[in-house]
Amino acid sequence: MLTTSRYPSSKTKIFAKNLAGTIGTLYSARGKKSVESIIQLARKKGEERICIVVENNKKPQKIMFIKVNEDATWAWLPGEIEINGA
Repeated sequence: MLTTSRYPSSKTKIFAKNLAGTIGTLYSARGKKSVESIIQLARKKGEERICIVVENNKKPQKIMFIKVNEDATWAWLPGEIEINGA
């Protein structure tokens, strides 16, 4: 599953939607949703990982990852992907 950081710019939303379509995964608009709300949605949809597109200066900057466990716990995964030229 792929989402954005809170209150993303339109450029970040478009990037995230296109990326989700390219890699064939579910996209969920973040808006005001907390991480816990996103985790619950991911569990409901059977997703094991969440990719979060984080922005800086209203442009996508990096992608961070969360592991979703079946027992409703979650953890940030090490590593992130820097986005250049987005």
